[in-house]
Amino acid sequence: MIALNILLKRWVGSQVGALHHVESTVASSGIAEELIIKVDGGHINTTEEGKRSFEAMTAVIYRPEALVSNDKGTRINIVQRQRWMTARSR
Repeated sequence: MIALNILLKRWVGSQVGALHHVESTVASSGIAEELIIKVDGGHINTTEEGKRSFEAMTAVIYRPEALVSNDKGTRINIVQRQRWMTARSR
C-alpha cells in the first residue's frame, strides 16, 4: 500500500508539472486576432437504475495557425489547443 501511495504521488506530481508547462505556454502566447471554437454537447444516459441522464458539453479552441499538415493529402493536425469539458446532473 505504501508503494502504491508513492507511485500515486509521483504520478500526480508529474501531471501538475505538465499542466504548469501548458499554462505557462498559453499565458505567454499573446493576444490572438482570430480563434476557431468548436463546441458540442448532449445527454449521456446513466446505467444506474432510477437515475436520469446528464448533460455534457465540450469545447476546443485553437488558432488557425495551429493547423498543420505533415504531408500533402494527409489529415490536418491541431498542434496547440485548449480543451474544456463540463457535465451537469439532471
